[in-house]
Amino acid sequence: MTVDPKRTELTNDILELFKKHHPMVGTDSLSLPRARLHEVLVKVDSDAFEAERFNALCKEVLEGQGDINDDTLIPLDKFLDYLSGNLEDLKETGDLQEFTKRLSKAASDVGDREDAIRFRTVGGNLALVLSRRQLANLDIVAIKADIRTNLDKMDCIVRILVEEEEITEAQQLKDILARQESDDPVEAVAMLRHLPPLSDTMTIPEKMAIIAEWLEFPDDKVRLDGIVRLRKLLSIERDPPVADCI
Repeated sequence: MTVDPKRTELTNDILELFKKHHPMVGTDSLSLPRARLHEVLVKVDSDAFEAERFNALCKEVLEGQGDINDDTLIPLDKFLDYLSGNLEDLKETGDLQEFTKRLSKAASDVGDREDAIRFRTVGGNLALVLSRRQLANLDIVAIKADIRTNLDKMDCIVRILVEEEEITEAQQLKDILARQESDDPVEAVAMLRHLPPLSDTMTIPEKMAIIAEWLEFPDDKVRLDGIVRLRKLLSIERDPPVADCI
């Protein structure tokens, strides 16, 4: 079978940029954990590399060798060779030069860092990975928003726990990292549940508790609805919950 020289050139170029930006890519194995490779490729084309299709690509490359999880090592040379031979199937990637350019930027954005905290769902799915540098520039609201976005759960409330302690401020995560005696990343649990609805049959304290969650939600429409509902509670004629609202 004749090998397309453009495909070989593309594979070699991408391997070099991965080696540059990802110290964990060994010169012998040339492999990346599935989760890290997926994180890079989603930045290039989120539709073409959505989770189900990406896993199918990995299985093709690994020739069906066992189950695949976030830590499964994917050999980059085989993966990229397979990928470069199937570029015509990818959406919005353009020609080879444009694809390589976008992949280079994505590899740079995700690379040059060590995982500090990994956020997983209760089911064990990876929701977010942060380095110490990234954590330094984020607050807890932004972290939860990224988790919602990555899991496509925009209508859910996120609770973050580390060793059963709920994390309400990013500083708590920084303190946990400061106490770490090993270089292993901290494993955090991201618990999600749908935004609770309001009902006329609820008591005022029950409504207040739900409105409080609405007011802290990152979506502007939800917060506005929470403000409207709060004003309605304050406008009731008999014993409005002024103290609770304050």
